[in-house]
Amino acid sequence: MPAYRLDVLEDGARTRDYRVAVGTPDHPTPLGDFRVGSVVWNPWWVPPPFEWAKDERVTPPGPSNPTGRVKIMFGQYLFMHGTPAESTLGQAASHGCVRMANADAIELARLLQETGSPGISSQEIDSLVANPKATRAYALERPIPLSIEYRLAELRGERLELHPDVYRKGGLTAEAIVSLIEESGGNPRMLDPRLLDALLARATGEHVTVRVKDLLVSPSRRDTLPGQQRPLPSEPPSRAP
Repeated sequence: MPAYRLDVLEDGARTRDYRVAVGTPDHPTPLGDFRVGSVVWNPWWVPPPFEWAKDERVTPPGPSNPTGRVKIMFGQYLFMHGTPAESTLGQAASHGCVRMANADAIELARLLQETGSPGISSQEIDSLVANPKATRAYALERPIPLSIEYRLAELRGERLELHPDVYRKGGLTAEAIVSLIEESGGNPRMLDPRLLDALLARATGEHVTVRVKDLLVSPSRRDTLPGQQRPLPSEPPSRAP
């Protein structure tokens, strides 16, 4: 979740990912395993019975609807949904829901319905996309599993990604990164500790991506290391473009 990214897995392989916004520290998105049970196209927004929404009004489908073009329900008041505030994507900005760009939410909803309710025709969905004021709710015949995880460090291919601890849960340490690299089959003994410390310092306030090989001890100096001691880096790791 701190990556502000929603991954789609099909047969165990990641087939697409979407940039999202998640809940603020005061209204965090819950962690755990859920089931996506229904999809509502062009929804009405009814303020939930919470203090933050007490002065809000029911909003019909349209460009100002907080849930955008479609909402994908995984709890009574928990949705993945489109949003008119797409500038908030990549932030902790919602009241617990997962916000998506409208185009992404539409694409994801199509995929979920093809998987969970294959009897619904693409022409029927096309008509709902074409008519933004036509509200229609579908219960999925086969609910789709959803897992919301809190990962501060990830290995994606040859790159290490670190994310800010938005909910202040802790756990982003050099030891955690060493374990992650070791679990992936890498050799953590070759990591330069000073480069790793510099990377962790940057990750306290921003997302950081770096090639794992940029964190390794220079081959030209590797043979001079006595035991566990490693040379100091000449420059900090570069941020990936």
